[in-house]
Amino acid sequence: MKEACLSRAMEQHGNAVYALALCQLQSSEDADHVFEEVFESFAQQRNAEHWKQGQTKSWLLRMTVDLGKTRSSEVIHLTEAREQQKHLGALWAAVSRLPLEQRLVFHLSYGEELGPDTVAEILSMSKQMVKVHLNRARNTVRREMKSNERIS
Repeated sequence: MKEACLSRAMEQHGNAVYALALCQLQSSEDADHVFEEVFESFAQQRNAEHWKQGQTKSWLLRMTVDLGKTRSSEVIHLTEAREQQKHLGALWAAVSRLPLEQRLVFHLSYGEELGPDTVAEILSMSKQMVKVHLNRARNTVRREMKSNERIS
């Protein structure tokens, strides 16, 4: 693969890949590792320089989810996750406590501004399940945010 193609993909989609990995793994160390693995895999793809713009982003995000699943099945860094949560805002704290599927759907829908069809493709689930997970995530976050407002 040409270096220019890799550089362009990292420039255009690197933040999205890292944010999704961090959302999924809740560890900057693990997110860094997944980020590197995703772009190493991308560099080995043949004909990637001929992919359409949306195809590249979808492939990168799908690879991030897949590698994140593998990584999250390894040792979980609970101490680091707790420390990070202390420094995050109320919204992120609420989102980070969602079940994995809801958290990923929420992040891809709002953080990456992807539509339900694209989210369904990336997460290998039906569009209807994406809508169900997103609705449940919204309701949970909304309830938690209202609860936090009453406490403050």
